[in-house]
Amino acid sequence: MEDILRTLYNGEYTAVEGYKLTERNYELADEKATELSNNIIKTLDESNFKNADQVVEEWLDAYYNLTNEELINCFKKGVKLGFQLCKELID
Repeated sequence: MEDILRTLYNGEYTAVEGYKLTERNYELADEKATELSNNIIKTLDESNFKNADQVVEEWLDAYYNLTNEELINCFKKGVKLGFQLCKELID
């Protein structure tokens, strides 16, 4: 407990650094998303759509930023819940 408190106090804790999904379902979903992105780029290129790679990349960036914001929000809610639980235990 002392180590995590020191880490938090020093501003050294970064939750995202220790976060990496290794579950097979995640890997399959990631592979499927990559395949679909490649198919979209190929289809757009075949239709003579200019900058297909860039358009798909921008769309993916926007989607991932949204997903990251959702994860941050869930993290905040989890921390708040943890504090509420601790308060209940102390009272």
